[in-house]
Amino acid sequence: MSNEKCPTRNTPELPSPTSCLPEEETEELEEKIDKANQLLLSLALSESDDVTKQQTMMKLLDGIVGLRVRVLMQAEEETTVEGKLKLVGYDFALLEDDGVEKIVPFTFMKTVEACGRFAEMDHEPSLEDIDECFRELLVNQFGCVVSGSPELINLFFRIRLDIYLLLVEAKRIRVYTESDEFRDGLLTDVNKGSIVTQDKGKTEVFNLDHILMIDLLQ
Repeated sequence: MSNEKCPTRNTPELPSPTSCLPEEETEELEEKIDKANQLLLSLALSESDDVTKQQTMMKLLDGIVGLRVRVLMQAEEETTVEGKLKLVGYDFALLEDDGVEKIVPFTFMKTVEACGRFAEMDHEPSLEDIDECFRELLVNQFGCVVSGSPELINLFFRIRLDIYLLLVEAKRIRVYTESDEFRDGLLTDVNKGSIVTQDKGKTEVFNLDHILMIDLLQ
């Protein structure tokens, strides 16, 4: 056994290789997305439970992480949001557009489509190629290491929206409600079914079931 000490790591990272997606593969991917969207629409019209719809959405989005996508959302009115799909949680997706991260709950998602034909597609995080030091750190300090990384939490446990929001507590956010109105404020409290923001002395409470999207402001 080596006597060398592992270097100190502040933020554990997983390898995330990318590859250029050829046009033929992109077309095949679009066909799969179309089929998945048709399934989502049929589920929306059926009596299927929310868990079934949620699992379908996760499977659809898991296959296109790293691509730029356009999401059609149905609330009081139809609206769309675009961005690179960075993370798929248990009940939400994380997009990034022009440096702004957007948290999009599954609740109002209607359809999803890939934008562009030569997007870079990220592979899912993997533990196969991590170095020995990080592996040792993960084994010996699992709770501490995993809790400090949203990607690791999602890899092991499939992170939920309320848990992810705890990681951005005390940051400024923009909350879009189902009526497509928005409010800016400092995220001061996160509960299982709601969040609390403060702005200029005004406190507002938002029910997570009625949130269309959340922007993480710089």
